[in-house]
Amino acid sequence: FQIFKSTPLAIDNGPYGSGLPNEKTATRFHNAVLVGPVGAASSANDGSSGQTGASPMSFIADPENSSSDKGDISKFESGSGYTYTIGDATKAYDSARLTNYVRKFLFIKPDYFIVLDKISLPNVSNPIRWLLQSDTAPAVSGRNVTITNSSGRLFAKMLLPTDAAVTSNPILTDNFRIEFVPGTVRTNETFLTVMRATDSGQIAMTAALLQSNTGNLIGALIGTNVALLGSATPN
Repeated sequence: FQIFKSTPLAIDNGPYGSGLPNEKTATRFHNAVLVGPVGAASSANDGSSGQTGASPMSFIADPENSSSDKGDISKFESGSGYTYTIGDATKAYDSARLTNYVRKFLFIKPDYFIVLDKISLPNVSNPIRWLLQSDTAPAVSGRNVTITNSSGRLFAKMLLPTDAAVTSNPILTDNFRIEFVPGTVRTNETFLTVMRATDSGQIAMTAALLQSNTGNLIGALIGTNVALLGSATPN
């Protein structure tokens, strides 16, 4: 995903044709997840840690029967106040590292975003890195991140996992990769992140975790509004 409010806020990192690698198709340059270490700075990919096999710059006549069949959109809804989609990126990863990856993305118009990632691993050998990319240096406080770029601002708060550590890493020339990494590697992990895109004059975002007693619903209290998603995959 990418988020734009007056200026780029959550971005695809790195200009094509400038610096190494020449084409920034590696997972580490995108708002996705890595399972294991980040690839070398000049490497065209992230090895077994990242997504592999797709050919985003090539025309493929029958992609579902090719090596580029790496993802599925299982649901898409759009109403007057929201847009909701569910994607499955399991096939984009090495099955020795990851066995299930479903992302649910809810846009609450005009400016809130909820991202729910459900990830399963075959073992606990490699940590999951949840990535957020920015054009400018972010402010990090606990599991809260603020990205300000000219007249636009993005607030991001990771509600789950509660033991995630957040680091900001400069990459390329002036850009940044923000990594959210759970304190413990678990074979079944849930990432729940709330974001808000605003003008740079906004000073804070309020978001609190909500879960049903049965555990089948998960989401956030955002101001006075409640947003809940099904915790199971793929619903």
